[in-house]
Amino acid sequence: MRPRFTRPAVAAAMVAAATAPAGAALFADSFEPPAETAGNNPTLWDVSNGAITVSSAAASDGSNSLFVRDGPNRAVTLKSAVDLAGAPGLEISFDFAQLSSTETGEGLIGFDIDFGGGFETVLVDQGGADGGGGTYTGAALTLSDANGAGAVGFTSYSITIPQSYYGDASTFRLRFRTNSSAGSEDFQLDNIVVTAVPEPAAGLLVGLGGACLLARPKKGLSRR
Repeated sequence: MRPRFTRPAVAAAMVAAATAPAGAALFADSFEPPAETAGNNPTLWDVSNGAITVSSAAASDGSNSLFVRDGPNRAVTLKSAVDLAGAPGLEISFDFAQLSSTETGEGLIGFDIDFGGGFETVLVDQGGADGGGGTYTGAALTLSDANGAGAVGFTSYSITIPQSYYGDASTFRLRFRTNSSAGSEDFQLDNIVVTAVPEPAAGLLVGLGGACLLARPKKGLSRR
């Protein structure tokens, strides 16, 4: 189980010291009180196309998650850039759930990162929440795109990005994009963590071809 992090009420991103050692948490958000209140927009994130609020109906860990209502091209974007603090590599993990079936081409249409030059798509998972991940070095990790998956409980994703990819970048921002076309095709997002990892470990994953990490099903979810 990943460690939990407590954010101060001012909801500032967690930033490590001058050079982040392996294992240091650079950022964490699980939408928990007192910084977050169910029914409100998330404190640290900009939301586009409406209907994205903190929810206490279900969570992968703790009491809250971020609820993303059905609809086209919804986006959740980190408001402020986070200091990389000289991290030798990054591991980004999050939990994602869908509340009903989606059609082909719908679901998590993009998990994106911006190292200062604009957002680039890191992972695409359409048609059903598969979980997993791999190593990102410029080519989007694309998981299966099949419809009729039905409701899928919170599933864990983990992505490694070696420093050899982002080079001398000093900050990063994150963005999640979803798409659905029918009522009740809703999603939930939780437990977003960015951790510094050693470059050798990231390099090993690249050498193995970015093998996907196994999905780890989480506890069931509840309707609104």
